[in-house]
Amino acid sequence: MRGRVGGSGLRSKPGAPQTGWRWEDIKDLGGHNEICEWCGKKRIRYVNVMRHPDWPVSVRLGSHCAIRMGDPYARKREREFRRNPDKWHTLVANGTLIDSEPEFLSTVRYLLQRARALSRQDVWLHVIWVLVVFAFLVVFFNPP
Repeated sequence: MRGRVGGSGLRSKPGAPQTGWRWEDIKDLGGHNEICEWCGKKRIRYVNVMRHPDWPVSVRLGSHCAIRMGDPYARKREREFRRNPDKWHTLVANGTLIDSEPEFLSTVRYLLQRARALSRQDVWLHVIWVLVVFAFLVVFFNPP
């Protein structure tokens, strides 16, 4: 069911705005059950809803087409939504809605979760390993 299907979408219609669209919402359909309204080709599961002030209805599309329509945060938003659809949040950055945190915070959060998952024995093995490597570096790089 994945892949491209025929037809052209809204982007080829005369009078359809090509830029200036604003993101409104994201939805999970549970499967690739809808075709992107913008390109008319790709089946999508995560639907980005976008609106334009000069267009009468909102458009439902995938993240690739949302990026083409001027939303640079579409992939990051979809990734964050997939990770935790119940608790994802939206922030405003330069007038554009996004829903993610800085990369370094998500990396720190991941490392803390991994550290909590380690048992005490694993932690001590890691500490001993770091000390051995540090001692080797001191001896190796310390000139006589």
